[in-house]
Amino acid sequence: MVCDYVLYFFIYACLGWCVEVVYAALKTGKFVNRGFLNGCVCPVYGVGVLLILLCLTPININVGVLFAASVVLTSVLEFITGFVLEKLFHTKWWDYSKEHFHIKGYVCLKFSLLWGMACVIVMDLVHPSVARLVGKLPDSVVYISVGVLSAVFVTDIVFTVCQLCAHNRNYAVLERICAGLKAPSDAIGEKISSVAVNAEEKLHAIREKIRRSRLFKAFPEQKRKGKDACAGVSAAEQPLPKDEGSKE
Repeated sequence: MVCDYVLYFFIYACLGWCVEVVYAALKTGKFVNRGFLNGCVCPVYGVGVLLILLCLTPININVGVLFAASVVLTSVLEFITGFVLEKLFHTKWWDYSKEHFHIKGYVCLKFSLLWGMACVIVMDLVHPSVARLVGKLPDSVVYISVGVLSAVFVTDIVFTVCQLCAHNRNYAVLERICAGLKAPSDAIGEKISSVAVNAEEKLHAIREKIRRSRLFKAFPEQKRKGKDACAGVSAAEQPLPKDEGSKE
């Protein structure tokens, strides 16, 4: 069913945007909208998952084949997307130039391997649940959801492209329109970033407590061993008791 796949696109585009927000929050400590559009979607994630589902499902015979094919497919998609966006808007939306084994800064070995692992997780763990959830929705709900999401998505694309290509005389109007489109996603992103940063701080505090508790447990043991050693030295330095039967 075509509408199901359109809905898959929006679901994974939104999940991908959330992943990017969490990654940026953990890296910078604040909310950063790393998406191309104003809304809370990263289309490259939606397209990528659809390609994985359509192209790799027939050859999903084992994890190794799925992983290798996912690395190749996602790398090609990321390279083409980064290249086209830079040529169209003269802006590099991501840059892997500082990473090892990169190609023009559009792709690199580390993230290609990570995308491959992510695709395996999506195919074998995430998507079966998503497919079951979408399959349980009434057709009317699917049609309405796809219609509304598509309308918002197309509107976002139009005004985002117009904003990037706008001249000074109409930029202010576009700025206000795009700000209105961006406000809901910024609110969601701020919340996600706050949760991610707080969780990371709590995990850091827990790790610090564990480290200190281990040091605390180790210190008395070392202190006791030190006392035993000192006691041994003192006992060795003391004169041996005289034999009562010995003569001076």
